[in-house]
Parts: sequence; C-alpha cells; structure tokens
Amino acid sequence: MIDNQLKLERLAESDTTNNSTESGKMPPPLRVILYGSAGTGKSFLIAALRKLIGEDKCKVMAPTGVAAFNIAGETLHSALKLNVKFSTTACTTNADGSTTSGSSKALSDMQSVWSNVRYIIIDEFSMVGQRTLAKVHNRLCELFPEEKRDTLEEGYFGGRSIILVGDVFQLPPVQDKQLYVFNKNAKDNLTPIGYQVYQSFKTVVYLNKQVRQANDTEFASILESLREGKVTEAIWKTVMDKCQVAAADMLPLDVDGKCTLLYHTNEDVSNAIVRSCEKLSMITIRQPLTGNNADSSKQKSETGLARRLFLAIGARVMLTRNLSVQNGLVNGSVGTVRGICYANGKKPPNDLPDCVWVEFERYNGPAMQAMRLTRGDGSSSSSSSSSSECASSVSVVPILPVSSQWLQRGASLSRQQFPLRLAWAITIHKSQGLTIDKAFVQLGKGRKSPPAGLYYTAVSRVRALSDLFVTCCDFVRFQRLFSTGGILAQVNEQKRLLALCEK
Repeated sequence: MIDNQLKLERLAESDTTNNSTESGKMPPPLRVILYGSAGTGKSFLIAALRKLIGEDKCKVMAPTGVAAFNIAGETLHSALKLNVKFSTTACTTNADGSTTSGSSKALSDMQSVWSNVRYIIIDEFSMVGQRTLAKVHNRLCELFPEEKRDTLEEGYFGGRSIILVGDVFQLPPVQDKQLYVFNKNAKDNLTPIGYQVYQSFKTVVYLNKQVRQANDTEFASILESLREGKVTEAIWKTVMDKCQVAAADMLPLDVDGKCTLLYHTNEDVSNAIVRSCEKLSMITIRQPLTGNNADSSKQKSETGLARRLFLAIGARVMLTRNLSVQNGLVNGSVGTVRGICYANGKKPPNDLPDCVWVEFERYNGPAMQAMRLTRGDGSSSSSSSSSSECASSVSVVPILPVSSQWLQRGASLSRQQFPLRLAWAITIHKSQGLTIDKAFVQLGKGRKSPPAGLYYTAVSRVRALSDLFVTCCDFVRFQRLFSTGGILAQVNEQKRLLALCEK
C-alpha cells in the first residue's frame, strides 16, 4: 500500500532527469498525508523515507523543537526562516494564492542551500495551522520561483513534493486554525491560503498497525476508542481501577521520581514544581529587566527568560530555547542539573552564575565528563566521597546565560538569564510526539473545556496501561475530557482522509 501510494521507486531515483515523463515534463509533485494514530510507527517511517530519498534531496521538519528532535529534523520556523522577510517585496500574495517574490542576498544564499531539495516531510501536522502552512507555501515559492507547472495546484509549495505526517486527533495548533476547518470570516490573507493549499493533498496512506502499545492490546483498544471520543463506562472503570492515584506525590514508591508529570496548564506545572522544590536546597537567580523605564515596566519577559529562576544540584530542568536541534538541545529537552558555577566572589541570589552544568537525557553531541556521587539509597550528592557513596561518570553540557531585547510600550528592555525552567512536570503540549516510560496525568479540575485531543495525547504517551497514572475523575467529567466540542471536526476530517485513502 505504501509503495503504491508513495511511488517509492520514484523517491529513490537520484537523478532528477530520470524522473521526467516520456514527454520530457516533470511528473506532478507528491501531496501525501501519512496518517495514523499515536504509536503506529510514523517516526520510523519518516526515517526510512529520508534514507530512501537521500539527505541532499529531503528536508524533515516539525512545528516544535521536541517534535523536530524526535525525528532528527528541524523546526519549520528555523529551517524556512518563517519569521524573516528577505526584502520589502519578498513575499507578495496574489489573489489566486500564488506568490511573487523579490530578491535579496539572504534569499539568494538560502536558495543555494535549498537548490537540491525536492521533498519536504512535515511531522505532527495537527499542530500546523492554516497561517503557518501558508507561510511554508509562500517561502517555498520564494525559494523556487522558476518552477513552472501545468496547474495551479502543482505550483503550490514551489512545486516541491510535500509529505504531511500525523494524526488529526492529536493536539491542534496554538493561536491558529486547524488545517481542515474552513473559516469564512478570516480577516487575514494567510488563513484562506493555508486552507486552500491543504486541500491539494489528495493522497492518503493510513497506518493502522499499533507499535507503541503492541504488547498491551487492552490498552491499545482503549486508546483507539478515546481517540475518537467513544467513551464508555467500561473504559472509564478500567482506567480508574488500574491507573488511579490520589495525587502526584502519592505515586507507588517504585515509580516515584521516575514518572513524568503531565498537566494541562503552565500554572499546574508551576504548582507541581514548587512542591518538588521542597525536597532540595534551592538557590534563586534573580535577573531584573534593564533598559529605558525598566523599573516601571512589567517584569514579565516576552522572550521566555524568567525573572526568578530556581535551581539546585539534582533538579530536573527543561530548556526553553532551541540551542542545537541536531544534538538534542531543543526547547523542551529535559535534563538534570549536575553543577552550578560562580566566579570568585559571586553568590546567589543577586549574582549570575557563569554556567549551569546539565546532564541531558537525549543529548547526542560533544560533552564533558563529570563525577556524580551516589549514596547507598540512590540519591545524588555533590560532596566528597565516603564509605557509603560510590562515584559514577556522567556527560554534562554547559548551559550559558543568554540575553534578549524587546520593545514594550515604547520602552527598549532586555534581560540576561539561563534558558532553563524546572521540569519535574511539563505541559501536555510539550509531550506530543514523545514516548514516555511512565506518566502521571492530572485529569482536569472542572475549569474551561480543554482543546480536542489534549488528554488523548497525554494518556497515549506510554506503552502500557501499567505505565499510566491518573487522578480520580467521575464518569461525566471523564467523558467530557475525551469528547470535547472540537472532536466532531476531527471525526469528520478523519472520514474524509480515509475516503481518500480508499480511492
């Protein structure tokens, strides 16, 4: 099925001239959706396609840093420089949705880098909104302005072949419209263009073999029902009987400290982190704003750098910026603090450390070796060795402070701080695309309805029902969490995609 739909023999050809038809014309570009629920091997298939096509002809991307690292790719904004306008006339959108581009040295340099690229794979397309897809289309038309095609649709995306990968039942885009939701009241040019170019994807490959939960068929069946909002009392009772815990701090002893805590909101994440902070000797790194009228301005930074950062040796932390996507230092990467270095005469809370040494869980680049002392009870220590302690070597990376400048109410402001935050807990949005060994999920507290797909994404991160822990939730609330209003649009879009798959 995959071979037939993707024309794998064409993807594997190395010479572009071999891809022309008998008439000498280039075949139409692919517009394909690789569609499947969580855990159906989409990331594995991306890696296989990338190898088949060849690194020089293929770009692999995702909307977030964590998702990009998960597939060894780049973020859409970084790879395509979506927030960069090359010149005052670099991107003019015509009435028919095509793009007229200007020129600049930066654009010319980028065109040289992209000259051999013919295939673009975009993972987690449920998180890509209409405006973002329109920006991708516009940028590719700038990069390949010479591409001439027989039809308007073939000219979309600069005539490149695009493969979208994902599941409409997972998390929707933030502050953007889902690709398949028509918005007749759109007040910008990008939204209708994004919807229009998405409709050009008419080839769908459906991945229906479960890989992540392959060894727990009961759990796989439950997830398939929750994914489509088909919530029964039997499912609710099974989840409550096998997964319920009173709170995150009442997890079984054998998983406490090894379980990722997943919450809907940043406020819940912060509260969970505060509770975890009580177990360690924390230091505070205070970094106020600097610049014109800084004292009278709000202390909140628009660039994600905290005014007060709490750290400790042994604390779990998360990066808040993409530092090196290829090596795994991305926004959302989680690690453990192994050292905090101050210059002579400097100390907390008013002085900034020189660097913070972090052992990242999924880092694959160059690192320093450091000694970690482990007591007999398994806890970490930074003190000298004793008879009850043993030393082990860990790979650590120095994280340095970064500076950001921005304008706020006419004032030029800046802040210097480490791009870190405590990470005993993370939001569900940060978890999309990941496989987590053990997860605790707080099932809402009766506030506003969550986005469609939020809690399905959360509970589907683990491999088995025994790896999942959830808070107590009555059936009515459980049903509402997994059958939110937006799920009808998701169901209808899946029906449309599956119908295309059968053609």
